[in-house]
Amino acid sequence: MSEIVHDIAPGAKIIFSTGGPSKAAFGDNILALRAAGAQIIVDDLTYGGEWQFQDDEIGQAVNQVVASGALYFSAAGNEGNFRAGTSRVWEGDFVNGGTNALLPGGTVHSYGAQTYNRVSANSYVSLQWSDEYTTSANDYDLYVLSADGTSVVNASTNIQDGNDAPFEEIFAAQPDERIVIFKSGTAASRYLRLFAGESPLAIATPGEIIGHSANFNAIAVGGASATDAVNTPPGYFTTASQGEPFSSDGPRKMFYFEDGTPITPGNFLASGGQTLQQPILTAGDCGVTSVPGFAPFCGTSASAPAAAAITALVWSTNLTRTNTQVRAILEASLLDIQDPGFDVNTGKGILMADLALANAVPPGTIIIRKATSPTGGTGFGFTSNVPGTTSFTLNDGENRTINSVVPGSYTVSENAPSGYSLTGLSCTDPTNNSTVNVGTRTATINVAAGETVDCTFTNTQIAPPAGALDTFNRANGSVGSNWEGLTGSVFYRIAGNKLDVQLGGPIVWKPSSFGTSQEAFVTLSTIDSGSRSQGLLLKVQTGSIPNSGAISVVYDARARAVRVSALRLGRNGNWTLYPSTAATFANGDRLGARVLASGTVEIYKNGTLVTTATLTATDQAFFNAKGGKIGIWTVAAPNALLDDFGGGTLLP
Repeated sequence: MSEIVHDIAPGAKIIFSTGGPSKAAFGDNILALRAAGAQIIVDDLTYGGEWQFQDDEIGQAVNQVVASGALYFSAAGNEGNFRAGTSRVWEGDFVNGGTNALLPGGTVHSYGAQTYNRVSANSYVSLQWSDEYTTSANDYDLYVLSADGTSVVNASTNIQDGNDAPFEEIFAAQPDERIVIFKSGTAASRYLRLFAGESPLAIATPGEIIGHSANFNAIAVGGASATDAVNTPPGYFTTASQGEPFSSDGPRKMFYFEDGTPITPGNFLASGGQTLQQPILTAGDCGVTSVPGFAPFCGTSASAPAAAAITALVWSTNLTRTNTQVRAILEASLLDIQDPGFDVNTGKGILMADLALANAVPPGTIIIRKATSPTGGTGFGFTSNVPGTTSFTLNDGENRTINSVVPGSYTVSENAPSGYSLTGLSCTDPTNNSTVNVGTRTATINVAAGETVDCTFTNTQIAPPAGALDTFNRANGSVGSNWEGLTGSVFYRIAGNKLDVQLGGPIVWKPSSFGTSQEAFVTLSTIDSGSRSQGLLLKVQTGSIPNSGAISVVYDARARAVRVSALRLGRNGNWTLYPSTAATFANGDRLGARVLASGTVEIYKNGTLVTTATLTATDQAFFNAKGGKIGIWTVAAPNALLDDFGGGTLLP
């Protein structure tokens, strides 16, 4: 049993105790396990003399540990059941079957057509009836008669006269012999339980589970073969699965509370007392252990620890849960088999570990909302690491609800949208442990069990910047007459209100020349990740472009860096290359540059200074006192889209 627990719940601490040598010792050891810290207790042991209609020492110990916060599991037993035709029990009210000449002074019980029962193999037999277990004054006896009913073969004739147990037992009844229940003339009619320890009874009923295994607080566990489930398509338990034919069935009839108080005073027949719907559940048996002779290990001695181990996994997800809360999770995690709803063979169904853990750790929900200013923004792309939802797109006012999220930490990021900046990012998290980063446009969402985290990404449309010279908001086609240089459609074209790079190269804003300190900027709407040059030209000198002189500031997408280069007149294309500076631009970021009359070059990302470079003395001698035009410079960037180009003279 311990190996089964360890296999399913390897982190569980296991404490062991024996269940003997007596009922009293069994009860004491249950209490000792609880005192040692056991939260879940499981057994596979019963005594034939356990009280059936009232809790004895064992049942009382079960009640005590459950009242203190533990859960108690017990194997239903392997004595058979009525459904399979293997029941070893008969229960019902005493029915007067008349007298028997061999048994004077009372009447015998009638099963309907006959006044005796039989076993099919040599068997122990016991009789209990619905009197309080220390004060019975109704005298019943148990007899075994010969096969033809002409002689008494064996008898149990203890006298119950007010201070006795309602119990009789015979240790050997043979096949075909007649088992007879006798009631003395002064005894009251009672509810009876006839039990054969080693053989099915010829006349039987449900109710095989014995004693503490099925009391008010125990969880009796039936068995269903896991091996059969694995070897039968689809390879796991289904609603077509069946309980083991040997698994003991319920229900259990109780007439007294543990202190001897009647549950229904004055009514000790079938219509009185309380019927306990046991077993509560079924679990898999017939798994393989390393113990010789237990590979496979079939029986409820295997299914009970399996149920206990699954319970340990459930409880470990939240140690603050009470035993009542954990039991409710278990009973909500059962796969109903055999008869719909509860049945006396398999209880409410097979305990499924996956369902139990899913119920113990209920999934969460993530909601991502999109808001734009002004309203009406469209096409905002998102990426996430939530399984099954790696990317999606939202428009203003829309949301994406991601259900059945396994508790854990996840990220959702907004792709940099062209023409918009992320101006707000917030998450409503009941446990207040999700975080946001506007700079990286990322929400780190920590989902707790059953929790909903609701995040809103708010974007504001970027107006053309002050000093914008060309927003490219015009009909598709040529770049227009305001540009000079490589302006043919094989180099650049207007498409979708953007400057669509084809072969690329240098183009310069034609109408204006700017002062000795000047700036330029352009929005990198879509960056070509394979290009080393996407950017700007400043201080472009009159003449051939750019060989008459220019300074370039570009983004190298392959190296994720920005770079300054300078070309002086007469250098014949030999640029002065300045050291690169690491920087990462994303789609929608604005690249800006300033060249000052002092010889300093400044590079900006979205208006924030990234780095500076100082021109060499030779380059300063050429450029510092000069103004010039500004423009765009791209090399091998056929997938790039640019927007909102501008700039001008910087005031002193």
